[in-house]
Amino acid sequence: MENYKITTIQREKVSNKGKAKFLGFSGQPLFVEQVALEDYEKRGYVGLWSANEFWWAIMTLLFWDVIYAPVKGAVSFAINGSDQRIEPNPDELSFNKSFLPMIHINGMPADFYTPNFYKNRKSLFERKIHELNKSIIPSVLEKSHKIHYGLNCRPIEKWDRFTLEQLQFGINSFSKEQLIKLMQYLMEDFTYRRKGLPDLFLHNEEGPLFVEVKAKDKLSIEQESWLRYIKDELGIQTEVCVVNETTRTGLTNKEEDLGDDRFIEYLNEVEGLIKDKKLDEALNRSNEYLNALHEQNDDSWYMMYYQIAVIHAKEKRWEDALLNMGFVIYYLGRSGGVGHEQFARRLLKKLNKEDQYQKYVKIAQSHKPEYFKKELIKLLNV
Repeated sequence: MENYKITTIQREKVSNKGKAKFLGFSGQPLFVEQVALEDYEKRGYVGLWSANEFWWAIMTLLFWDVIYAPVKGAVSFAINGSDQRIEPNPDELSFNKSFLPMIHINGMPADFYTPNFYKNRKSLFERKIHELNKSIIPSVLEKSHKIHYGLNCRPIEKWDRFTLEQLQFGINSFSKEQLIKLMQYLMEDFTYRRKGLPDLFLHNEEGPLFVEVKAKDKLSIEQESWLRYIKDELGIQTEVCVVNETTRTGLTNKEEDLGDDRFIEYLNEVEGLIKDKKLDEALNRSNEYLNALHEQNDDSWYMMYYQIAVIHAKEKRWEDALLNMGFVIYYLGRSGGVGHEQFARRLLKKLNKEDQYQKYVKIAQSHKPEYFKKELIKLLNV
């Protein structure tokens, strides 16, 4: 049984280049999420294109002292560049020497993207939730925003993406119980649940509304899971807004249908060009789509860096391939799946640097993309 209402919008498509754009009310080309937001605003809603990062920001600001607490797991070392790692206890000298520099450089604790993140801080999270239940939450968020604004923080990479007023709108649209419950659900399994939050967060006189926006693509498992949780557990209304779609045939929750049809189509096109050894054309198309994804803050961009790394490997440009794989690792917060790791190791082997794999991953995790290249060159000595 569906946990959401489906609404439809008819708009003229004006561009298929990269991510599709549609004609806005004022005649300007808009992404599908912007088209939907414009339509809801015309119907009396106020809100914003929130997606994942909006809720990451609220979570981080409310629970900053817990996320960055000096607990076991917050510091991790590779032993002599090997795969074996140690996690010193907070009372050990090595922990105290490394904790603050590591947080400053990485913008996150070492276990942030691991299943142990919540478990290592469970009692601290529970204590903080107890405090928040007795606090004026907008004041807590405002104070945290003022203190921490601009610091290196992986969950908030673009501090200017959302204003303090927008963040306050988000938390003021809930009951305190609903907000804390949402935050706790997100934090308990951040690695998995950080993706799939609905595109739009809206509010009118009837209360809050979460909306997932689709063109011809399908709901992912993560999106379906969030819609179900928001409706069933938080008691908040959810909708799926389909642009230029008049039936429900474009929606499914089957795993084999994950992702944007246009995006999958595009990946297939690039893979076909690679197979036909049209590498220049494949690279141009990859960069074109990558720029479109960055422009609309779509977190699928890391997949395009992987495609670009594959193209560079075909061209035997090992350093460039490693650079782009580093961007993938940075986004994922870890080395990725087995395939990603094997690919990166093969690239390092080509440069006789296979023993530097752990250092490579650490550099990729610790440095924003604009600084990664410089550190990679130092590691490879090229």
